[in-house]
Amino acid sequence: MSDFERAFKRDNLLDAEDMGGGILRYSVEYVGGHPLYTDKRRSDLFLNQNDLFLKELNLHISYFAVKEVIPVSEENVSLKNMLLVGTLGIGMTEKETFVRLVYNDGVMDQNLILRTRLANEIQKEVYLRVAKAKQSQK
Repeated sequence: MSDFERAFKRDNLLDAEDMGGGILRYSVEYVGGHPLYTDKRRSDLFLNQNDLFLKELNLHISYFAVKEVIPVSEENVSLKNMLLVGTLGIGMTEKETFVRLVYNDGVMDQNLILRTRLANEIQKEVYLRVAKAKQSQK
């Protein structure tokens, strides 16, 4: 795949890649939900063995801290989240959805909203990794 094709896929939020060694990478757009990260931005989401990592935020989230991962459509994003992150629908196509990731950062629960076309796939992969981490703890 050429650099142009990679850039095109990344710009269109279609990118997903198996990095090997059990690491998956998704291109997402961080829309909001964390008080320390107030600006929307594109980011690579890495699902590693022990945590997930939003590269452009430099944010590691342990699978043990994850409470919920839910794909939601624009119309299902709550009024609270819309007020928090602004108008979500600008430039959206009907295939784009959001993933709401709820986790505890040790201070309070955080409610991240990520825009992607691969919400169901991301939900499934995160859920499987959270379940595996919590099973191994028993």
